[in-house]
Amino acid sequence: MNVINRLRDGHRGQRGFTLIEMLFVLLITAIMMGIGIPTIHVQISRTKLRASGREVLDVLRSTRDSAVNEGIPRYVQFTPPRTYRVFKYNPAAAGGAGAWEPDRGTTTLDPSVSFTAAGVTFPTLSDTPVAGMTVPEDAAYFGTRGRYPSTAAGGPYTIALVGGGGKTITLTLYNTTGQAVGL
Repeated sequence: MNVINRLRDGHRGQRGFTLIEMLFVLLITAIMMGIGIPTIHVQISRTKLRASGREVLDVLRSTRDSAVNEGIPRYVQFTPPRTYRVFKYNPAAAGGAGAWEPDRGTTTLDPSVSFTAAGVTFPTLSDTPVAGMTVPEDAAYFGTRGRYPSTAAGGPYTIALVGGGGKTITLTLYNTTGQAVGL
């Protein structure tokens, strides 16, 4: 009982916070929020950009692996501002003449990430994998050996992903090996 009386007596002289003390705390809180929110927004944008970059690298690598393992050429078509789609060659399609067919549905990157046609440097390839077949511009092609045909000019090829705040990640595809790198 003695402890309860001492606690009760200790609170009788306190009256609470003054208005100036409360305003000072609110001012400090507002300053901290003003500093923290933009920093958090930039970090979230960077995280989304890196995640999209990993996604594109993964699809390039898995498409290459599928082309090599199954012995069927493939390409990844990039359509600005943020979609891509994988196609594979079907030699039995079109009455045996062969045709490119979708291997997966269209995939859309995060809305905060985009790319432009100028940021995708994959060339148009004609007569690939057979005469009369064309791999469109902005498409990363993988032959059955996992690389571009020996007739492909230039390289390595790139795709530049742009995220919030103008941050850019450039992914590179080496035409001689089909290796995709970045991040």
